[in-house]
Amino acid sequence: MRLLLRFLSAFALVTPAAWAGGGGSPPQVQVLDSVYGDILTDAAGMTLYTFDGDGRYRPRCSEECAADWRPFAAAEQCGASGYWTLVTRADGVTQWTYGGQPLYTYRGDLLPGDINGERHDNGRWRAARVLCLPVDAEGRLHEAQVNRVFDTALEACINPLQEVRRWCEVEIGELAERSGINATVLAAYEDGRGDLAATERASVANALGIPIHLLLTE
Repeated sequence: MRLLLRFLSAFALVTPAAWAGGGGSPPQVQVLDSVYGDILTDAAGMTLYTFDGDGRYRPRCSEECAADWRPFAAAEQCGASGYWTLVTRADGVTQWTYGGQPLYTYRGDLLPGDINGERHDNGRWRAARVLCLPVDAEGRLHEAQVNRVFDTALEACINPLQEVRRWCEVEIGELAERSGINATVLAAYEDGRGDLAATERASVANALGIPIHLLLTE
């Protein structure tokens, strides 16, 4: 069911060739089984992070921010495969994005496996979660199957978040711990008894490891 996760877990190190689907070569990455779920690291084992202050494919961490949060850069200036895309920053650096989210490493992480940047800046920094929705054999988001996940929820008159949690095999208590949002608040949102702000939905999406735009739209 979780094709991408099984694909990644089968290799301790994912080579560019394994990701390339006729496009450019994504970075070498590893998957770390952490207390926050399955997260991405670079080839050296240093945790990769996403920033809620970024736009989709638009990195906004620069100057002093980029001194602490180093863009996950690429030597080449074009190419993409599946969830991976290259964007050019305002400072001219070519940076990798994953599921539309620019990636960074944190200066405060000293050893492979450190996750000291999690929830910095009022929770806006998060370790990059492995995306869990259906993908094809080349790692691309399988739009038709993803739509079916959401359609299944809508046909059953339940909140799509509940169906995504079921698909990703994440209990609501675990989601609350990962996202920093109270489990009662999440349960009320799922039951239609409350709502989440856009920033909260972004935190939930990142905690689940799904493209953020899926929860930012109704």
